[in-house]
Amino acid sequence: MNMSAAILETTRQGLLLVLLVSLPVVAVATVSALLIAIAQAVTQIQDQSIGLSVRLIAVMVTIVVLAGWGGPVGLYNDPSWGPVKPGYGRLLTFVLDGTATIKGLPFGHKDPPPAPAVTTNAPPQVVREGKRLYEANCPFCHGMNAIAGPLPDLRYLSKEKLEGIEDIVLGGSRAAAGMPSFAKILNKQQVHAIQAYLISRARESAGSGSKQ
Repeated sequence: MNMSAAILETTRQGLLLVLLVSLPVVAVATVSALLIAIAQAVTQIQDQSIGLSVRLIAVMVTIVVLAGWGGPVGLYNDPSWGPVKPGYGRLLTFVLDGTATIKGLPFGHKDPPPAPAVTTNAPPQVVREGKRLYEANCPFCHGMNAIAGPLPDLRYLSKEKLEGIEDIVLGGSRAAAGMPSFAKILNKQQVHAIQAYLISRARESAGSGSKQ
C-alpha cells in the first residue's frame, strides 16, 4: 500500500469512528427536535376541523413526574423532620390539552392514636427488647418510633390486628397487601415483645394527645 492509499484508509476509518460516536447524539437531537416540533404544531394549530388529530398528537407528548412523600426516606419518617408531611407519593402524568384535576388523598390520621385496644402486662425489659427489635426490622416501612409515613402507623392497630399480630408477622396473612412474613427472622417471643412495644407507644401518644 502506497502513502496515498494509507492516508485515504486512515481518513476513512477516522470518519467512520466520528460517525459512530456522533450517531447517538444526532439521534437524541433528532427526537428532541421532533417532539418540540410536534408540541409547537399542536399549540399553534387553530383549525377546528382537525381538532381530533391535534388531540391525538397531543396524547403522544407526555411528561411524567414522581412527586410527594415516599421512597426509603419517606417511609423511615425520622421524627426530627417534624410532623408535617407533603402527602402520599404519586406518579403524575401531564399531557398537552389535558384537563384533569389532581385529587389529593387525605394523608395520615386526623387525630392522635386512641388508647390501645389491647392491654399488656409485659415488664419494662420486654418493652425495651420490643423497641430494639422494632428498630432493627420495622421502621423502614412503619417509621421510626412507630410514627409512620405513607404506610400503616402501627400505633393505630385495631384490637383484631394487635391480637393477630403473630399471624400477620410470622404467618404472612397480609402478604397479599404487601406485608411479608418475618418467620425466618423473628420468633413468637420476639413478635410479642414488638407487640408490647407498640401498645406502649400507643399508650404514650394517647396520653400526651399528640401524634408523635
